Amino acid sequence: MLFNLSHNELVNLFTVLNENITNPVFISNQDYIITYANEAFESFVQKSQSEILNQPYGNVMGCMYIEKDGKDCGGNYYCQLCAIRDALKSCLTSKKNSVVKQIVRDFRLSDEVVFQYISFTTIRISAGENPHVLVIITDSKSDTESMGE
Repeated sequence: MLFNLSHNELVNLFTVLNENITNPVFISNQDYIITYANEAFESFVQKSQSEILNQPYGNVMGCMYIEKDGKDCGGNYYCQLCAIRDALKSCLTSKKNSVVKQIVRDFRLSDEVVFQYISFTTIRISAGENPHVLVIITDSKSDTESMGE
């Protein structure tokens, strides 16, 4: 389990994530702000670390509802329906160790609307008294295309 990790254990985790995991990975704090992202996540969202870190995950991922409603991630009506937010909240508030979900929808990446089928896993981690959530994304766009959607 990834509970109550020391600072050194967290640094080691980040190193392993960067060096060994090809899936996009990010870590969110209790306010749904990205505090860590690996290189695969940078490629996935087509943004640099400076555009990712300390930003709400929906803004970084190109949530189409932000553009539609004109408000940042967490501030619009559609946020209450967001599967990613729901999974993060489940790990943070109900202390569920992990949640696996799938979403199918449009995202805006590099000024282009992209339809994606995404499967992701959230895992609760703690550093001191502050819970965080590790999110591992599997971009399964080709699976959706093969299903004829």
